[in-house]
Amino acid sequence: MDTSRRVACQTSSGAWHQRGVSPANFVCVAGFFALLTAAHLGAPPPPASAAPAPAAWQQELDALRLLEGTLSFAPARDPAEGAEREERLIRRYRALADCYPDRAAVHKASGDYAHRHGRPGEALADFLRAQALEPADADTADTLGSLELELGRTREANEQFRRAVNASPDNAAYHFALANTLFLFRHEIAASSALSDDQAVLGQALAEFRRAAELTPGRLAYAQGYAETFYMLSQPDWEQARTAWKAVLALDPANADYVNTHLARISLRLKQPAEAEGNLTLVRDPRFDAVKAKLREQATRMPPPPSPPSR
Repeated sequence: MDTSRRVACQTSSGAWHQRGVSPANFVCVAGFFALLTAAHLGAPPPPASAAPAPAAWQQELDALRLLEGTLSFAPARDPAEGAEREERLIRRYRALADCYPDRAAVHKASGDYAHRHGRPGEALADFLRAQALEPADADTADTLGSLELELGRTREANEQFRRAVNASPDNAAYHFALANTLFLFRHEIAASSALSDDQAVLGQALAEFRRAAELTPGRLAYAQGYAETFYMLSQPDWEQARTAWKAVLALDPANADYVNTHLARISLRLKQPAEAEGNLTLVRDPRFDAVKAKLREQATRMPPPPSPPSR
């Protein structure tokens, strides 16, 4: 960074100027806090064996986060003051990112602050800059997927969540995020991708839900997402669906009545009325009586299974 730009970065803070810190004496936020601490505590210089000091950009970022945290303990007197404070911090984070354009962590910090304060478009721009610097970072891709969804850009969200999965294939949360996006926005994704139709997208969603459940077998949301997706497929594997719902039952025994109605439905799809009746006898909650009656009616209309061949 050239000297003129560095000086501009070091002195670009109207908030500090208003507090009586002159540009000539303002080195950087981190330096200001360090000098202040040393002056008050009489801190001696660090020993020669001390760990090396953090890089300048890290010091300045830490100091800015400290400032943000300190201000959070001093509520604004009115909405106007709160908005002005927020705008100042937005500018401070943006200025820091301009000072260190090659530091992905600074861009992500700027984007995180913007997103936490209702500015998803600005946050998206910051995280895209971070991704350009660290293209293989899975967490950045996952964050961008969420931001793209928030902005209504489902195709881009799908691409970012897929990028996160490819960068970190053993992270169940990334598979789950991709699965949910594929499931919920299957029409839009099918229309804007090489996939042939909604069913192809749902097949991918099922595979991603399954992978998330395999990676974190104790997570109910993952197991239930996988189990529920079978109903949306035109040609589901009902035996796999039964296994999936049994896994849900093992994780959520308090909702056994609800799960057993699903197991009964699956037994009927497999043309197994006796198994369906066995599932329904386990349903005790009277709130499911109407569902039980409907499923039992379907079972009575089902032809009996063929008799085994005589010997």
